[in-house]
Amino acid sequence: MRSADMRIRIKRPWWLPVGKRAISLPPFRTYIDPDTANSGQYGDVLQHEGVHWGQFYRDGWSFYPRYVWQWVQARGNFKLMPYEQEARKISGVW
Repeated sequence: MRSADMRIRIKRPWWLPVGKRAISLPPFRTYIDPDTANSGQYGDVLQHEGVHWGQFYRDGWSFYPRYVWQWVQARGNFKLMPYEQEARKISGVW
């Protein structure tokens, strides 16, 4: 996924959970925390978020209820969520 396709905004939304560096809301936008954008991890985080865009384009709008269901089943532990595991495997970061 090209970063131009991800509609990146360097901004920390007020609703982004503490400890999270970025969030993707395909097909609308990706938000990346300014501290992350100015760090050496920017490229890895961008790649991780790009995987989520790919998941959306692969799974369609069912991506959102599936993501939420995975989060519920994992009791909020992102490391147990299949979508997050796939993104981690490809990008190397959570």
